[in-house]
Amino acid sequence: GEFIKGLTYTFTCYTNVMDIDRQEIGTSKSVLVHPASCYLGLKFKTNKDYWSTFVNKGENVTVNYVLVTPDGKEYKPSGNKMKVKLYREEWKISQQKGVYGRINSVYNKEEILESEQLILPNSYTGSFNIKTEKVGEYILEVEINDEKGRTTLTKFTFYSTGSDIVKWWGKNDSDSINLIIDKNIYKVGDIARIMVQSPLEEGKYILTIERERIFEEKIIDIKGTTTVLEIPIKEKYIPVFYVALTSYSKRIQEPPKEYGELDLGKPKGYFGIKKIVVSTEEKEIKLEISSDKKNYRPGEYATYKIKATKNGKALPNTEITFLAVDRGVLDLINYHIPNPINFFFNQNKFPLGVLGADSRSMLIDPVLYERKNLYGGDDSSK
Repeated sequence: GEFIKGLTYTFTCYTNVMDIDRQEIGTSKSVLVHPASCYLGLKFKTNKDYWSTFVNKGENVTVNYVLVTPDGKEYKPSGNKMKVKLYREEWKISQQKGVYGRINSVYNKEEILESEQLILPNSYTGSFNIKTEKVGEYILEVEINDEKGRTTLTKFTFYSTGSDIVKWWGKNDSDSINLIIDKNIYKVGDIARIMVQSPLEEGKYILTIERERIFEEKIIDIKGTTTVLEIPIKEKYIPVFYVALTSYSKRIQEPPKEYGELDLGKPKGYFGIKKIVVSTEEKEIKLEISSDKKNYRPGEYATYKIKATKNGKALPNTEITFLAVDRGVLDLINYHIPNPINFFFNQNKFPLGVLGADSRSMLIDPVLYERKNLYGGDDSSK
């Protein structure tokens, strides 16, 4: 692929040798090449135990940085300037009429430089501020040179949210609603923030929280193509649940009056669903087992103490199954007691079995054209 200055690369050398009998032997050697004598780490400042990639439009966001050497030690800058660039991604759409009247949509991505700044760090850690001007997908790109002028580059993607109208790639002419979460896994008590990328500028939506049944449902109003929903994570959602959005559009333009023209303005249904993973930590019980002696002789009694705790607190009235078995027999048949958490809360036991469908997709185009507009014939009066 394209070589990008400031990134880490692995270079591999391949060598093959063939003798006179066409017998061949080969070997390879790889080497990791660091771009500079330091690496740059970035994350948004937060008071929580995690940081989200969602920010509000127009909000001053503090970005923390850290400089480390390739072996993970602190890197002390000496007059090195840090270049900070903030790009906004925009998608330009153009539609072309293809074979048999099919409409082909072409999307072109543009990266627009929204702001840039120079920072002179005086320590291996620090912070700076950025602010997004619009709603959409952004790229934060930061680079710094080491003492020999070599460049190291770090960048990550985040989303600026609000009620503005944004064209998302492949979404503005489709019937799907894209849902993006701010974390890969949540704990009970967390708030899941879900960004909605919708083709609709505004509308009513049915929001459902479901799995083997519908836990909750409600009708919500959303304005703009980008907004954020907040879903409190409950214990009954362990280990996984699904958030679904359903909406519709009314006719947005008059039907075509020429034969063969596509009816792009007819009503449509829209659907999107997202899998949310919840940590099983709330269901886990920590067991501590201790005995009165390390070794016992045949015929002796062994005394064991079992302590059950959850979140560091004792858990009274816990049902515990205690087994005393011959280890040698179990090893012969390779038997291992299954982990009840992995068995009962395996995500594969709760698969997604829901698809979105709307009868509006089967609407027949209204017939408004005249007979004279049909193909064939040479008499316009018939």
